[in-house]
Amino acid sequence: AITFVLVSLFFLMGYRAALIIGTALPLTLAMVLAGLSILDIPLHQMSVTGLIIALGLLIDNAIVVVEEYKIQRTRDKSHSDAISAAIKHLFVPLLASTCTTAFAFLPIALTPGGIGDFTGSMAISVVLSVSASFALAMTIIPSVTAMIDKRFPLKPNQPQHWWISGFTPTGLSSWYRRSVSLVLKKPALGVGASLILPICGFLVAQTMTVSFFPPVDRNQFQIQLSLPASTSLIETRLEVERVQAYLSAVPEIKDSHWFLGETSPAVYYNMLPSSDSKANYASAFVTTHDVDDPRNILPDLQKKLMFEFPNARIMAVPFEQGPPFSAPIQIRIIGPDLSVLKELGEEVRLVLSRTRDVTYTSATLSGGAPQVSVFTNENKIRMLNLNNQDIPRQLNSELRGELAGTVMEGTTEIPVRIRLHNGSRSEVSNLASLPLVAATSRNGYRGIPLEQVANLKLEPAPTRVDRRQNQRYNTVSGFLLPYTFPSLAANDFRKRISANEIALPKGYRIEYGGEEEERGDAVSNILTTFLTFLWLMVAVIVLSLNSFRYAAVIGLVGILSVGLALLGVWVSGYPLGYTALIGTLGLIGLAINGAIIVLSALKANTDAVAGDVEAATHVVLESTRHIISTTITTIVGFIPLILFGGHFWPPLAMAIAGGVAGSAILALYLVPALFSYFSRRDLRRINKLQPAHEPLKMS
Repeated sequence: AITFVLVSLFFLMGYRAALIIGTALPLTLAMVLAGLSILDIPLHQMSVTGLIIALGLLIDNAIVVVEEYKIQRTRDKSHSDAISAAIKHLFVPLLASTCTTAFAFLPIALTPGGIGDFTGSMAISVVLSVSASFALAMTIIPSVTAMIDKRFPLKPNQPQHWWISGFTPTGLSSWYRRSVSLVLKKPALGVGASLILPICGFLVAQTMTVSFFPPVDRNQFQIQLSLPASTSLIETRLEVERVQAYLSAVPEIKDSHWFLGETSPAVYYNMLPSSDSKANYASAFVTTHDVDDPRNILPDLQKKLMFEFPNARIMAVPFEQGPPFSAPIQIRIIGPDLSVLKELGEEVRLVLSRTRDVTYTSATLSGGAPQVSVFTNENKIRMLNLNNQDIPRQLNSELRGELAGTVMEGTTEIPVRIRLHNGSRSEVSNLASLPLVAATSRNGYRGIPLEQVANLKLEPAPTRVDRRQNQRYNTVSGFLLPYTFPSLAANDFRKRISANEIALPKGYRIEYGGEEEERGDAVSNILTTFLTFLWLMVAVIVLSLNSFRYAAVIGLVGILSVGLALLGVWVSGYPLGYTALIGTLGLIGLAINGAIIVLSALKANTDAVAGDVEAATHVVLESTRHIISTTITTIVGFIPLILFGGHFWPPLAMAIAGGVAGSAILALYLVPALFSYFSRRDLRRINKLQPAHEPLKMS
């Protein structure tokens, strides 16, 4: 990224400016690393990515200052006067643009919950970078620029080759000058042309797939295996051996490591425990040869596993990013009566099972694990001088066992229990013949079979009753094929449930959880935080421009930049996820920077304010090189994230890069057009108030 940025600077501004601005890179990075150290933020995926994002941003201020210094020198000012004029002219707009950029990224860091903790260090890195960049641009960069200019001055008649002053295509330059002049003369044309791309972005956004976080780019995935509740650990082990043999025949799979009767250890930050100490459960970590293998093989592998092992619920699950959830699709049916909730849950499960990409479904109020229920005859129990509490006590003693002592194994004390043999515990008929010990003997025999005083019945155990805000609910969960989008499956489910017209009785309702709920909460949190900082951005812009009207122009640029960001994500082909959202929010602060600089320069030129088209054109042309330079360096700074960022970072990078590219059009065409329109309207109003013989002229 650093190489791309420096090469772009050399091509756009010449080797002298590239060397001067290049000094800002190590100095800014050093200041940022010091700031991260003070804040106790380690260098990890997020903080380093923040530095990569900032590479194209942290030299923006330096580019503007160096270019403004060169402009002041062309006006025959001394080195010190050129520095003073450049700093005086740029301090307020650069401070405003730095603050708006920081305010755009701070909501990402201050979002409550796990999302803020996850992405916060990235935003902190960006805020530290732009702050350090502003400090250097106001102090060291202009001093170094003047020192080199004074020590190695350019000769007055020296040819201005592109490697000295930067590349300027002559034909394109003359065309661009005419287009700017046309926009200033016909503002409606400039406004209309500037709106095309943002409106296209808003339109195509409606066709984009919505996502939350993409899966991790990693050469590992998980296997979760669940068998019927009555399955023993030995039977689970045999099934695991069959699955392991099947996986070993897949060429892309290197090896697998299994955990029987317990959940696998949490080796990733957002792993949820799937099951705990159940004989019918097993899980595994599967390693592939290449990082792209899981994405290539898992959808088809999941279908094959379902076909080969129909008696098990076996899921191939990639590692995920973002906050965890137990199932990608969850439907909560809320109501008072458990039997009705269970019936509705089965109806919803039937519809969900037919939904696209759904592999398995479950409901919290479906049948529980099998259990033996004992219904005693109280009259017969009394004849044995026993009561209802004595029966379970004796059965627990025989089935679970009695503590008979302990055995030391090293430093671990292991309890020893005495209980019936497994053969006596495996069948209901064997349990029926278990002897009960009476309190008093009859005919010298104190034992009597359990079946003589009770009836035994095998039935499902009662299910757990969940409550939400003091209301009972039944959660129906749907699991999907790997690397499919939950939003598409949820939309398909909504269509199917509407077509089936499942009638909800009065007092019952449906809520959606899973990925959709987590995504909604995260988006709501960050937008709420962003609105707070939005007011600060508005205050900074109003104070820097000293005008509510021109602050509204900058606000329009910010709104249109959202459409540009959406267009950039759409062009990339990635879904509209959370990373694209935070890229869009960050872009708002970046997109208005160029607009602030151009608008400040136009307001500072009295001839441009008076409606002189030539003067306004000249101001826009003077601002063009550093607008184009900062735009290109920002875009090339994101190239590593776009090309080598896996599937996680490209949506963010494309949102910012695409938006920044379009924001240059807004700064160089939309802003001058609106400035010209407002200036002309003000002049017409003033002319109406002036005496008829003293009209103000407009060029």
